[in-house]
Amino acid sequence: ERAPSGDVVVQPEGLGIEDLPAGAVVGTGSLRRGAQIRAARPDLTVEPIRGNVDTRLEKLLAPGLQAEHERRLIASGEENALTAEADEGGDENADDTDDEDTDGDEVDEEFDETVEEWFDSLSDLERDAMERKVETEYDAVVLAEAGLRRSNLFYEVETTRLPREEYVPAAGQGAIAVTASDPDVIEAVRKAVDHPRTRVAVTVERTILGELNGGCVAPIGVSAMVQGEHVHVRARVLSTDGTEEVADTRDLPIRSHATAAAEFAADLADRGADELIAEAREEADADE
Repeated sequence: ERAPSGDVVVQPEGLGIEDLPAGAVVGTGSLRRGAQIRAARPDLTVEPIRGNVDTRLEKLLAPGLQAEHERRLIASGEENALTAEADEGGDENADDTDDEDTDGDEVDEEFDETVEEWFDSLSDLERDAMERKVETEYDAVVLAEAGLRRSNLFYEVETTRLPREEYVPAAGQGAIAVTASDPDVIEAVRKAVDHPRTRVAVTVERTILGELNGGCVAPIGVSAMVQGEHVHVRARVLSTDGTEEVADTRDLPIRSHATAAAEFAADLADRGADELIAEAREEADADE
């Protein structure tokens, strides 16, 4: 069965895209996600981010954790310095020592654990992030929920699901495909892992993507879900800057889902989706 196919925003404080302040930096390696974010929040800055799921999370978490570590080290150093001054001053500076000790107590109240105790409380992901050097500081990153779950990292970070009608997932996202050429192997795999509802939904999504000749060079989101005798489909094709789009929602008959999906794709193309895809391809070629 398909894993959750939608996207999530990962943000250390649990903020959603709509909650981020203007100018916040959002990381994504996906043209589709970048265009969808720009369409919803043109006041945000979208920056590319590369690496596996854990690497991207470490890049997000690193600056905040490193800054927190530095604050705790400074606080600890100040406390030690105050203690040393008090010991050296003796009775002659008793009044000053009392004032300084009060300041030290305020530091203790701010951090109720030592630097070592704080570090020991971090997860493996956070400890790895502490060692990472980053060139871009991200306020949030957008990832596939399925990837986070399969990496066993979903519960290690603060996530907010993005609304599927607006942030339409990529075709096939969350599904696992198995390829083989031997007929016997194909049949054995089909019997072992085939999930009919997932197969129908992904067939619809991939058919639309294929008919539009989109590939990975254009911001295209296609999401299908089997609902009774129909397949509910949402498709959204955008320009890379998110200022233009062709989008539609349709219920396709499940008995002829592949044919109906091709017809849906043709309608999207006639409405200008093919032009947006062609422009995106030209931009990609120019960047090479």
